[in-house]
Amino acid sequence: MMETTETTVDNSRLPTHFAYQVTQAIRGSFWDKVGFAWQNENSIVVQLKSFPINGRIVLRPVLAKE
Repeated sequence: MMETTETTVDNSRLPTHFAYQVTQAIRGSFWDKVGFAWQNENSIVVQLKSFPINGRIVLRPVLAKE
């Protein structure tokens, strides 16, 4: 019999990173927040609310003022 393990995110912890889709435009760039990430001991768990059109996701640390 095969054992399976299920990974769950501890929702009581605040995310350590925000996930953004960055779109380049003529007058600069647009940063749209598309999800969150939590850093664990040996990995980063990413939870997306939407999928970026260009397929590129940028993770930025959460700052105290955000």
